[in-house]
Amino acid sequence: MDLIGYTNRLNVAAGDTLNFMVSSRVGPYDVEIVRLIHGDQSPSGPGFKSVPVCRLGQGLPGSYHALPKGSYAVTSAGLTVDMSHGLTVTVWLRPTKIGPDRQGLISLGHGEGFAVVLEADGCLTLDIPGEHITLRRPVAVNQWHFLCASYAPEGRAEMWQIPQVPHPLEPLAHISRGRLPTARSLHGS
Repeated sequence: MDLIGYTNRLNVAAGDTLNFMVSSRVGPYDVEIVRLIHGDQSPSGPGFKSVPVCRLGQGLPGSYHALPKGSYAVTSAGLTVDMSHGLTVTVWLRPTKIGPDRQGLISLGHGEGFAVVLEADGCLTLDIPGEHITLRRPVAVNQWHFLCASYAPEGRAEMWQIPQVPHPLEPLAHISRGRLPTARSLHGS
């Protein structure tokens, strides 16, 4: 996109300060606050409708700032997870592209720890060093799914996935259970 922006807060009250972060490849740009009445531009709807509230700036200088797609977090500090108490991780995911390689969703330990990955075939896998369990039903592209992966200290593992909009002819949840090696602590960097 040539012009993209977001605010530092989603909700503000009258008198609050709101910061705008903008990336522009098009040079100068204008900023206007509008009250959105209807945002659907489909031909079957009433069309886009907005009411101007105020103009914040005209001809503001634009500069480009890289905005990586997707949501992620990276920690530079070492993180230790005591696996002797077990571990459960959950994530909402909406894959927009599957394959050609594995895609990490949650990981710790660079191959020595655990990872939840989206395989090249669209199936979800929980990896613990040397072993894994996989959900055999691929996730649907451009649809939200809730994923839970759980590991118990004695090596029991379970993973389940629930689509946000279930298909009426399929089970509500896809579940996989297995046994994984007993792990102690995992260290990430």
